[in-house]
Amino acid sequence: MRSGRLKVGGLCVAAALTAAVPAACGGTDDPQARSQAPAPKLAPARVIQSDPYAIACGHVRNQERWADVTRRATVAIADRERIRGLNRLQTTQSLFFAMTELCKGRPASYQPASAAVRGVQEGKFVADLGTP
Repeated sequence: MRSGRLKVGGLCVAAALTAAVPAACGGTDDPQARSQAPAPKLAPARVIQSDPYAIACGHVRNQERWADVTRRATVAIADRERIRGLNRLQTTQSLFFAMTELCKGRPASYQPASAAVRGVQEGKFVADLGTP
């Protein structure tokens, strides 16, 4: 008669099967296949410094690497695009919010700055700085 206990050997088999299921469902275990997907070519920081509208979704999404570049770009755009009813901080935060939203589902190379400005000007993307 079998008991309801799972022995250590059975636990290892169950863990191995659980790890194998995602690979069997369309994933790939081939590290070379994963490395063949080209990384998106993003503008370097010096390009964005001279043209903040060159910021791309790849910059906005990867805040570990591009936080300073993104912040500088949104501030530079806010200084150029005075938006009625918003101060500089509100404009900067609203632009970042707009770019974050516009980048959802778009490729890393998409440049959201102009659309973000329009969205903030139209009131679609306004950061609420009054709530915690």
